[in-house]
Amino acid sequence: MSNADLFGAILAAPDDDTPRAVYADWLQEQDDPRGGFIQAQLAMANAAPNSRAYFDALAVAAPLLHQHERAWSSEFKSLRKATYRRGFVQHARVLSSQFVKQEGALLERRPLERVRFQRLQGKAEALARLPALRQLRGLDLAGLSVGLADLNALFSSRHLTSLDTVVMGPVNHATTAWTALMNGPAKASLAELRLGQVRALRGVPVTELPALQRLHVGGVESVSEDLRLADLASLRVPALAELTLNAGVRSGALTSLDGIPFSQLRAITLRGRLSLSGFLSREAFASASHVTFEPRWVAPTEFAEAEERGAFAACRELTISGQWLSSLSFAALPKLEVLRVTSATSEQLAVLSELPPSVALELSLEVDNESDLHVLRTVAPQTRALSVVVHGVSEGS
Repeated sequence: MSNADLFGAILAAPDDDTPRAVYADWLQEQDDPRGGFIQAQLAMANAAPNSRAYFDALAVAAPLLHQHERAWSSEFKSLRKATYRRGFVQHARVLSSQFVKQEGALLERRPLERVRFQRLQGKAEALARLPALRQLRGLDLAGLSVGLADLNALFSSRHLTSLDTVVMGPVNHATTAWTALMNGPAKASLAELRLGQVRALRGVPVTELPALQRLHVGGVESVSEDLRLADLASLRVPALAELTLNAGVRSGALTSLDGIPFSQLRAITLRGRLSLSGFLSREAFASASHVTFEPRWVAPTEFAEAEERGAFAACRELTISGQWLSSLSFAALPKLEVLRVTSATSEQLAVLSELPPSVALELSLEVDNESDLHVLRTVAPQTRALSVVVHGVSEGS
């Protein structure tokens, strides 16, 4: 098979690793270093985070990318800040004028999944006419300052048939962007929505997103801020399975969210300053098998109440910051299979002596000195993945 045939198979099945692996083998037969890079990134994608297999593959991929990235992307002048995954650019910033000039060749010749179009003003109509947009699965609108006419032109494109992810914020004229999205055909197939500023929805009509499965609200910069969840009251998301809240949530703030099916959530991530009472009242954890709990602050009495009421009874995989380890009761986690502990100190790990032997453990550990590493010996037999920082030096095993 030719290079074009092998690469065409990747574009035809972007979620399948097999065509990428076949292409990598072919490239290595041609002594092309890109083959080894693709193989290494496929290994990274399929390895457990922070595992030895992940770091071994990273040690191969990183120097290859550093050495060859300029050559691999030189044919596309519009490409900026590319992120590689599974051997190819997955996310990049793209200059709109260059993208139009190249007639979307970047998408036709690369399995690029998400782009942020820069300098979109006045270019949206030309972009919308490009058939190459049919390959695009994600749009990042964060930081854009563009009018409703341009956004309407882009979102109304008949070629955006595969769009399933939109990132909105923080973005200038966020309400304008939201209105344009809701006016376009992508609304029916949208599966993931990331809102950096929930106020983008303030005052908009009730909107149903029938296919939405993943909703992320708030960015890292919003973790310590209170979130006006009432602004989400306009959403109706009957298929929602994953909810991430990266901001402060006050007591009672969830009372107006009738459009979010809390009781059917499969995964929930909570960060920021939280009031758990609201989540308990909405049965937010009732079906959640994957819970990430890394808040800045939660009242200890609320955490105890959550455990007593069986809030985590369905949880199979729990990610928790080290500061909350001492509040855990493993008896309240009867289905737990994997425990991931982030930003933990050796002192906080004492509670892990009570961890059932059937539970796999993944640690991200900070220790003050080498002698503190003896703590690891008590949990090492069931530790599946480990990242240790000693005096600022990171090691994976």
